[in-house]
Amino acid sequence: MSALFDHMTALLSERFGIPTEEIRPEAKLRSLDLDSLAMVEFGLVAEKEYGVQVSEDDVSSEDTVADLARVIEEKGGEV
Repeated sequence: MSALFDHMTALLSERFGIPTEEIRPEAKLRSLDLDSLAMVEFGLVAEKEYGVQVSEDDVSSEDTVADLARVIEEKGGEV
């Protein structure tokens, strides 16, 4: 996995209380209890941590953790 994915895993665990063993690339965001409100909060965190904006238009609860990492990378986000 990429450094961004590893950092994002730590961030999701620390900030959102998701056990690291549940954060797999194929895990859907909804299965991690990341609803629309949590995604708004994640968007604010992503802007601070990665320098990119992630909105509800970019990802949904049906997307996977890998999809979220891909969106951040495509927008130029870096660790």
